[in-house]
Amino acid sequence: MTETLDESAARVLSSETGLQDIYLEQLYTFSDIDRDPRMRVISTSYMALVDKDKVGQINLEAKWVNFDSVMENEDTLAFDHSKIIDMAYNRLKNKLEYSDIVFNLMPEEFTLRELQQVYEIILQKKLLDPAFRRIIANKVEGTGRYRKSGGHRPSELFIKKE
Repeated sequence: MTETLDESAARVLSSETGLQDIYLEQLYTFSDIDRDPRMRVISTSYMALVDKDKVGQINLEAKWVNFDSVMENEDTLAFDHSKIIDMAYNRLKNKLEYSDIVFNLMPEEFTLRELQQVYEIILQKKLLDPAFRRIIANKVEGTGRYRKSGGHRPSELFIKKE
């Protein structure tokens, strides 16, 4: 009774992940009259984006799940929860085009290949390297540091341009 919806969502997210000050936005309020056959339920949903490597001790009730697996088995989700997940996915995909939202899913330093992989996973399609680099050229800047990975030549590390 003493907190706003945003404060409540941030508190629950923090208790489930151990993280604070992460990207969180109100997605939508679902109010279809028959969305729960047991009673009238109105739900305000949120979308949070987290670099999974930053998540500490996860509450036993929370776990990472594969998006494709969840959506392939959407009949196992309660009520209209597949609609909520689908709406969040579409919001994220659309925001890639006009915002820097993707950087909430990245570590502070990353390679262009890692960033491109995140774009490709979200968009569910392969991107041509030159086209991708043009898209993000004004969003990132090189650090001058490199990551060595296996037998390949070292990859330059980048950060989000401020």
